[in-house]
Amino acid sequence: MTTDVPTKDLKDLLRRNGIPKAVLMGLQKKGVSGREFAGLKEKELIEIGAVDDHLRRKLERIQERMRKDMKGFINDAPPHLKKAADDLEKFYKANNVKEKIGKAQGIIDNFSDNPGLLVSEFQKKYPSKSKDIEFLRTLVKEHDSIAATRSTVGKKLDALYKKANSPDVGKGVHMVNCYSDAPKDLYSLVEPHYPTADLKFLADWAGVKQEDPKKKKKAEEQRKKAEEE
Repeated sequence: MTTDVPTKDLKDLLRRNGIPKAVLMGLQKKGVSGREFAGLKEKELIEIGAVDDHLRRKLERIQERMRKDMKGFINDAPPHLKKAADDLEKFYKANNVKEKIGKAQGIIDNFSDNPGLLVSEFQKKYPSKSKDIEFLRTLVKEHDSIAATRSTVGKKLDALYKKANSPDVGKGVHMVNCYSDAPKDLYSLVEPHYPTADLKFLADWAGVKQEDPKKKKKAEEQRKKAEEE
């Protein structure tokens, strides 16, 4: 790690990655910087509010990325947030808002869980610039679309849990949010327990090419036969 980020910036970055408010407040309470966060152990992650196993796995994936390249992680925003930050930076420069120049990414990160608030703020602050902040309205649409997709996938996963009488009933949306940065990991976690055909919705979301059920069954039979021999 060649750099560090203060607690406030760390909170913005983790919010951008879908980490819930309770954990962000836990980090703020302890005053943890980016470098310190990257070194937190499981017990310490629980102390800041990450009591759920799957949420801790997500935090651990983030920690790993931060340990490899803190600067790279800071700049590794999803494309729709990067574009919004670039457009916001141009807006500040075009309107000579000197005190905000260079801070666009942090501002977008800070509102990444509710960009509609940023639109409201800009409409009040810059009432004559309605056309110039169209990029923020686009950000809201993209945010809502991503959230709606995750909600739909999560509800379908929950229906699958319910059908199988799984102890994870009620956790579908939570699971999708926890693995939003690693959807293939969620598919791998769920896949062994359910028929391939029932998981098409999850495979489509995760970008996983499903194995043909007949070929999969045949391969499994061949594997068992080889073990017996």
